[in-house]
Amino acid sequence: MTSQRSRGHRAATLLAATVAALLGLAAALIAAPPASALEVTVDSFADASDALPGNGACATPGGACTLRAAFEELDLHDDPADRDSIALPAGTYVLTRDTGFFDHLAWGAHLRNDELTLTGAGAATTTIEQTVAEERVIQSAEPLRLSGLTVTGGDALAGGGGISHLGGDLSLTGVSVTGNVDRGTAGGGGVRFSPFAHLGGALTITHSTISGNATSGVSGGGLQSQGPTTITGSRIVDNTSGGGIHFLADPAAHANDLQITGSTIAGNQKPGGEGGGVRFRGNDFTLSRSTVSGNSADRGGGLSLSDGSTVVTNSTISANAATLTGGGIQRGAGGMVRTPQVLLRHVTLAGNAAPAGAGIESVGGGAARFEATIFAGNDCRSLVGGMLDSLDFNLETGDTCFLDQAHDQPATNPRLGPLQDNGGPTRTRLPGPSSPAIDRAIAAGLGADQRGLRRPSDFGSIANVPAGDGSDIGAAELQAPPPPSPSPSPSPPGGPPPPTGGGAPPPPAALPDTKAPKLEVTAKKRARLRRKVKIRVRCDEPCRVIATGKAVARAAKRGRGAAHERPAKAKRETFKLKRDRATLRAGRRERLKLRFAKPDFKNAKRAAKREARLSARIKVEGTDAAGNRVTEKVRIRLR
Repeated sequence: MTSQRSRGHRAATLLAATVAALLGLAAALIAAPPASALEVTVDSFADASDALPGNGACATPGGACTLRAAFEELDLHDDPADRDSIALPAGTYVLTRDTGFFDHLAWGAHLRNDELTLTGAGAATTTIEQTVAEERVIQSAEPLRLSGLTVTGGDALAGGGGISHLGGDLSLTGVSVTGNVDRGTAGGGGVRFSPFAHLGGALTITHSTISGNATSGVSGGGLQSQGPTTITGSRIVDNTSGGGIHFLADPAAHANDLQITGSTIAGNQKPGGEGGGVRFRGNDFTLSRSTVSGNSADRGGGLSLSDGSTVVTNSTISANAATLTGGGIQRGAGGMVRTPQVLLRHVTLAGNAAPAGAGIESVGGGAARFEATIFAGNDCRSLVGGMLDSLDFNLETGDTCFLDQAHDQPATNPRLGPLQDNGGPTRTRLPGPSSPAIDRAIAAGLGADQRGLRRPSDFGSIANVPAGDGSDIGAAELQAPPPPSPSPSPSPPGGPPPPTGGGAPPPPAALPDTKAPKLEVTAKKRARLRRKVKIRVRCDEPCRVIATGKAVARAAKRGRGAAHERPAKAKRETFKLKRDRATLRAGRRERLKLRFAKPDFKNAKRAAKREARLSARIKVEGTDAAGNRVTEKVRIRLR
């Protein structure tokens, strides 16, 4: 009995001690401060690694905090609640090693679900530049926010030359993605957003520029997205080989929508493909207050729509071209889940070119419907059951769009002005004072035009169309002069001043500036072959310019006649020129010098001695403080 009591006493004592220990541990855990986010400011432009990754301090063996060291340190700061951040002061951060910062995040570490913010001093002043062949700049599979910087020089083999994002939200604000390339067929020369199903995520692009990127395939020279995407106040311009935007998402997923607002999609090329400006195959596509111009493809020079529902409002689609059909818009035959439907409301579709369906082509089941829309200088075409359906108040220079409603105007010249800056963030084609588009429509629920100006703006001297409200047809509303303010009557002696009022309503808030600066590049047409090739550049506003180029030698022609012509496949030699950059004041002309590398200069001299025709081909890109970008090219004969 005594032994049993002793064992029971020891068990009770052990249990009490265990409970006390557990309570102490719980109290310690509760009292312990939660893991805090790391905030790192980079202070070196070198590309060196962190001395002790994971110790909470960004420092190379020399004590500096480099961009690479910052990423290596944050990689080991693993807590699901983290919202780490890296600040990049103005300057160019050149990547010289064959491992991208985010390469390890693509496979395995993405389940941490950390959120990272990378903030620069502005796209015109902070640049991350990749210099290693076959390496992109950024690859991630976690929530990522980029702002105020430029991403350039990426060279990928499997999509996303500049940025490849595989899961979680991706946000670009005030970012420029330029001069990147995808050498494979995955697509997205500038940006590839391809979230895994179990990771999800959405892409948001705000006041940013994606320009001058390319892909070897046809899936988005500028941007390829396979998930929900919102683009606002941005420019997708001058991307080649894969067009501007390629949106290819599963239409069965209800969230896979594309929304573009207040943006410019211009100068993109997609030879051999569809959708020079935008190729859409998803659920819902909304394009509003935007301009799609100067894009080209085989089909759908401006837009190619082959799935889901598309609504275009207050937008200008002009000067796009297709080598086959659908210069402005191609509505394709059938989709993966549902027949594509298109609605155009207050759209100006003008000056597009194609052998057939220069304005719009509607093929297969489904319909293209339009209301208060202008078709100027381009025809409509329907094939294989594709419908063209007028909802009234439309205008066409020809008679191919089936305008059969009471207030439609077929075979009528709209008297539009050129595509130019008429105010607002994007270029428009404004109707002239004598245009039959003025006061001949209804607002259709759109209280402002493409520029953000009021609609309707009713001219009292022009009779409204029956059932109309004084709105103009098309994307841009010609503004009527404000009524004069009434003259105040004199006040009686000692009486109160007369009430004031009337006049025009206050103008709407201005939209963010997304117009590119004007860049001028000059050089001699012929110059002596020296180690430096010189050009002069000028910008109409403060901007940062980067000049890149190469020299090309090819066999020169000799004599006249077929016997002396250059062979069809004359051998070409290419010699690299090192880039130069400068920050320009408004209106001031600066000189840039692009140097030959030593072996390239010697080889170029040898080529010139062999009577080869040698020329320098130089591209200059200018970026203003808002991140808007413009590109100019020049060619110089060297002798």
